[in-house]
Amino acid sequence: MKSRKLLVVLICIAVGLLALFGCNNSQPKSSGTSETTVPVPEVQIKRDLTVSLPVAYTVSDDMDFQDISGQYDYAFTAELPVLIEHAETIVRGVVQKVTFTSYDGDAFTAITFAVDECYKGDAQQGDCITVLHRGGYIPLMEHLKQYPSDAYLWSSRSEEEIANTVLHEVYEREFEQPQVGDHNVYILNHPAEETGIPTEAYWRVRGVVSLLHIEPDGESVSRINPDFGPYTKDWRTVQNDIDPYGNEIFSLQDVIDMISAD
Repeated sequence: MKSRKLLVVLICIAVGLLALFGCNNSQPKSSGTSETTVPVPEVQIKRDLTVSLPVAYTVSDDMDFQDISGQYDYAFTAELPVLIEHAETIVRGVVQKVTFTSYDGDAFTAITFAVDECYKGDAQQGDCITVLHRGGYIPLMEHLKQYPSDAYLWSSRSEEEIANTVLHEVYEREFEQPQVGDHNVYILNHPAEETGIPTEAYWRVRGVVSLLHIEPDGESVSRINPDFGPYTKDWRTVQNDIDPYGNEIFSLQDVIDMISAD
């Protein structure tokens, strides 16, 4: 969401209702209003390969929320050729829907993603897939059901206050959530069975650095710089190929060439 003040959880929606908000019900937005903006492709859905989610949390502005930050340790570097080598699937497409969910008391964000082009793997143009990543929004009460030992951290809050609190779990400075209409390249794998995450879904090979946002020129992509320090908003801004926010900029064609060479 654009404003963190607006991101709070009201209710859990039963899994059966998720079908009402599937890939075919979402309309991609334009990637911008500037005359130099390349229009985001509207992908015609041919196969719905999305997965059912255990819960879906809606958001509103009348509850309290608390940020919780985390960082992963990885067995390999964030260099693009390395990510490409470890990937099963690399796709370009458009975000159709963003859903906040959870697994085992941990917040996850589920992206419904329409594939416009597949650079690696068996995905096809017109596939609608689910991309999951750690982080997002979860009611504190739902978190405490799985982690009751964390209750002492909230001992100063009344039951009513706890019921009114949502946790915003943030990993690797990914404060900004994906938006419907985002035109991205994802570097992906299927989750392993032991993770408890649906193996039919996808997740990013190495967290947020495996997300490449296609810039308005249509010829370059950006990602959060894994070596950059404090998070700064508006991370997608590009000025004369120099990113003032410490993010990395690549030529889209160079990325495609790396994939072809893998």
